Amino acid sequence: MEEKILGTNYYREYKNKLMSAEEAVKVVKSGDWVAYSHFALFPRSLDKALAQRKDELTDVKVRGVCALYEAEIANVDPKYKHFIYHSGFLSYTEERSISRWPRPGLMPGRETWFLIP
Repeated sequence: MEEKILGTNYYREYKNKLMSAEEAVKVVKSGDWVAYSHFALFPRSLDKALAQRKDELTDVKVRGVCALYEAEIANVDPKYKHFIYHSGFLSYTEERSISRWPRPGLMPGRETWFLIP
């Protein structure tokens, strides 16, 4: 009954697209941009799955905004060969993570702070 909204079966479509984080990160290729969500919507399981692919990928740029959790992709790659984390607005958690990275050069942009390797 609740499956049908305006004549379209959204529930069936959702179930057909539903996959694990490990399956979802398989589409990420070297050089890609990956967008994480904002604040508490940080995709922790996806971040962990992507970090596990570190040795398969290079130059993957990940964009987040004011994350409430540490990005695992940043912690597994201290030399920035595989992942570069960009934050649209540094949260306390992101600042704390950056302070532990070996080269935490931050450069203020017009509206964004970027981690510059």
